[in-house]
Amino acid sequence: MKVQESGSATIANAKAKQMTKGNGTTAPIRVKQKTRDKMDDLLRRANKNKLGRKVKTDDLICFSLELVTDDHLTQICDKTLTNKDRLEILFRKASKDRKGLTRAPMCCRAERVSARRLTIMRRFLRLDLQSRGASNKSFHNQR
Repeated sequence: MKVQESGSATIANAKAKQMTKGNGTTAPIRVKQKTRDKMDDLLRRANKNKLGRKVKTDDLICFSLELVTDDHLTQICDKTLTNKDRLEILFRKASKDRKGLTRAPMCCRAERVSARRLTIMRRFLRLDLQSRGASNKSFHNQR
């Protein structure tokens, strides 16, 4: 019985060594299924040639990453922007040209303008009521 236990322990030790060996040099990455399919297709095409060793995924990725330029990175970053981000960029550009520019949307500005107009009208009505005197008070009391 001791022989079987030591044999299973040896197998477990071997598996543990393999796992620690592989984890130090490689790392898993998550990609979409479409990306995986493209990678598999490229690998199939590259490995059609029977001469030489097989092209591995790592070889293909390393070579592809060497070809990426700064222009490609800016294009990728532009694709990740949301509409809110684009508006923020436009606002920053516009605020450099025009000092005192606010982020308040037009509807809020319109509300502020209409509130201001309402305040002015109330003041005007108060002045008008004060100038009319008691005749106006009797008119309001009749309602």
